[in-house]
Amino acid sequence: MRGLGLLRKRSAADTVAWRGGAPVSLGQLLADVARLTGRLPAGRHLLNLAADRYAFLVGFLAGAATGRTCVLPPTTAPAALAELRARHPDLAALIDVEPPPAGLPAIRVETGTQGAGFEPADVRPDAVVAILYTSGSTGEPVPHAKTWSSLVAGALALERDLARRGIAGGTVIGTVPAQHMYGLETTVMLPLASGRAFHSGRPLLPADLRAARAAVREPAVLATTPLHLRAIAVEGLTLGEIACTISSTMPLARALACDAERLLGAPLVEIYGCTETGAVATRRTAVEEIWRPLAGVRVRPGRAAWCEGGHVERPVRLADRLRSAPGGGFLLEGRAGDMVKIAGKRASLAALNRMLMAVPGVRDGVFYGPTADATGLARLGAIVVAPGLDDDTLFARLAERIDAAFLPRPLYRADALPREASGKLPLERLRDLVARLRASASPPPP
Repeated sequence: MRGLGLLRKRSAADTVAWRGGAPVSLGQLLADVARLTGRLPAGRHLLNLAADRYAFLVGFLAGAATGRTCVLPPTTAPAALAELRARHPDLAALIDVEPPPAGLPAIRVETGTQGAGFEPADVRPDAVVAILYTSGSTGEPVPHAKTWSSLVAGALALERDLARRGIAGGTVIGTVPAQHMYGLETTVMLPLASGRAFHSGRPLLPADLRAARAAVREPAVLATTPLHLRAIAVEGLTLGEIACTISSTMPLARALACDAERLLGAPLVEIYGCTETGAVATRRTAVEEIWRPLAGVRVRPGRAAWCEGGHVERPVRLADRLRSAPGGGFLLEGRAGDMVKIAGKRASLAALNRMLMAVPGVRDGVFYGPTADATGLARLGAIVVAPGLDDDTLFARLAERIDAAFLPRPLYRADALPREASGKLPLERLRDLVARLRASASPPPP
């Protein structure tokens, strides 16, 4: 591991994580990894389900050190796990607090090992150490293999970008799971590659964030999502000394970025990327519109945009429409397939979603469609989570922001949207929710 830059200039006494309010040393981490490597089964694929970030890291490093691959699913639904078992017959689960999944052999990640650790042999740069699965456009799981060198290089590129912005040091606190690409690169690989420590938990509620921030001694780097930032803004939450905030998984509105910077007293850096590439560009959304690629990464804008170079090991076609900007940057114009045409007018669903989320009182929401109404006209629908905000007020606020042709008809209410732990809303889940809301709103048969 040291040969690839990890754990460089760190002693056994250095803190790598904060767990339960106490520091965990590098020596303890290596001892825990050493113990787990001796308990791993013969197969090559490990389903790393550890919810605690430190336990996840122990499993991840044990797999990498022994030539195994961690499989990281977007969901732990039984059907999804059965699909992974079919793809990887030798699959065994790594667990910590949750019960073992049915039908899979399981190894519990034990920590707090007494005794000496070990110095693992160098991991081959081209070794596939992780396979992340995304739902894909059809709902069929799509695998994305990650090599050791690509993960390390991506983390180092992100660290250099933060340093360019004057952001150095800080313990990483993440509201996103380590099993998601964004969570893996910011809350696991970034600390490993940069020498930062991380908080082992995954705080979700504002009270959890306060407790996590109080549990670490140095300034914090908060890796989070627009949904959590909105909760912070609604709560008016302050967290003490924050070095910076990092946001990703969905586009972030400038107004929300400004609110977050004001409340948290630190710059907010938004990441652009995808599971296939990892982070490829950043911007400080409160003051910048243009995205700047990370060192070594080349982005070729256009309706068919491509990304290559740096830690991106092979050219990847991006799902978004990008437009070139001065100085080698680019502007994000929207998802390649999210343009809709209503009454002869065009709009981007992503842009409409941002305007919906900008309405005061809307906690979450999404546009969908178009579908035909009772008269045969094409209409967009929307689902909102907005307790305390009546329909008339919501429509009036939306009418201030969008053309009347795109006002949602129908508009459904929900207690929550069925997002993944990363904050993303898979198309299949959205369709199921729309079908349920439509059925419940339909008048009963005579």
